[in-house]
Amino acid sequence: MRLDRAGRVALALGLAGVVSVLAALPGQAAGVTTVTVTSATLQVDATHWYFYDDTSDVASTAEDAAHYRFVSGPGTPPAGVGSVFFHDDAPNTNQRWDINTRQFAGTPLASLTALKFNTFEPTGEAAGHAVFLNFDVNFGVTPPSGYQGRLVYVPSENGTVQTNTWQEWDALSSGALWGWSHYASNGNTWPDGNTAPLRTWSDIVTAFPDATMDNPAAAGFGQLVFRAGEPYPAGFTGYLDKVTVGVGGTTTVFDFEPLVGPPTDKEQCKDDGWQQFNNPPFKNQGDCVSYVNRH
Repeated sequence: MRLDRAGRVALALGLAGVVSVLAALPGQAAGVTTVTVTSATLQVDATHWYFYDDTSDVASTAEDAAHYRFVSGPGTPPAGVGSVFFHDDAPNTNQRWDINTRQFAGTPLASLTALKFNTFEPTGEAAGHAVFLNFDVNFGVTPPSGYQGRLVYVPSENGTVQTNTWQEWDALSSGALWGWSHYASNGNTWPDGNTAPLRTWSDIVTAFPDATMDNPAAAGFGQLVFRAGEPYPAGFTGYLDKVTVGVGGTTTVFDFEPLVGPPTDKEQCKDDGWQQFNNPPFKNQGDCVSYVNRH
């Protein structure tokens, strides 16, 4: 992979490290940490991202070429050069493909200061749908008891899903609408008796001041979930990138990227070329050249 110097510098802004870039990117507020997520950084634990079959409740670090994987593009992603690709087979087979993390388990909803994500939908399949956001919730009240389901933010309920362009969805914006996965099974009511199918974020936080992003049936297992489809339309194809989560005074941007590298020729390390690699990442040109010489 050879790029001109300008291209390599731009690429490096998104791929400066496999795990994180502690300095703010151009145009990014100070104090914001960017974490680069690749297939090499996935781990099924409480601090990393992982793929998840939400139909069978099976977590995995392996890409599935037909259903979920890291890719370059499409178009110009909002962070770096890549994104996560999702696809549900047609006809509808009730597939639920996710990319999840448990690193925010236990976070009080009232302490969330940012929750944004970007989607891209190609023309054609499952028009009007997009990758959507949901997370395990503990309302901090009883009933209900045990697992209390998920809060769900669906792009098509919060605007028009466009095609062939990247869109950012601000799930905490004024007027942002959320649903609850157990609404119907709870008699078409919320735990506080409210009968509205969709409620604003501020209304939910006010109604449930002790609510957390958690699973009360398995404390510490609260998952932040991004799933293909709304829900599971046949033939859905969609992409996800640049997830932003703010908790208190800490904001993290998650940049999803395909693996780039390793270099096979020391010429690829020159003229800032070393910056394009994240498999493995390098500290400088000499580090890159040394790698090539050793391998």
